[in-house]
Amino acid sequence: MPNLWKQKQLRKKKVRYNFVCDLDGKTEQNMGESSDPCQTTYNHWIMYNEYPNKRISFDIDRSSRQYNFYHNLELIEKNGVKTYKYNKEIINRERFILLLGCETDREAKGNTKY
Repeated sequence: MPNLWKQKQLRKKKVRYNFVCDLDGKTEQNMGESSDPCQTTYNHWIMYNEYPNKRISFDIDRSSRQYNFYHNLELIEKNGVKTYKYNKEIINRERFILLLGCETDREAKGNTKY
């Protein structure tokens, strides 16, 4: 019999995300939930490296009840220039990493790739 309490806790920890990128009029979009938003961001940036315009947003406050296109924490790259936003205000990279929870993940794993 599966442990329903553990499954519920794992579901609670998942964060909704939306990734959009475009190249020469071709648009790709991925929506989903992630238990590791840092790794999700890293993987999307590696996989869609050739796309100059990319955007990923996370619902870290879990404020939206359904999927929408733009959540409250965003990383936007246009022609190689990265912009970090939280609640539509521009923030720096370090604050973005802290809000996403990468800093604690990196310290726990001893990983420095973020």
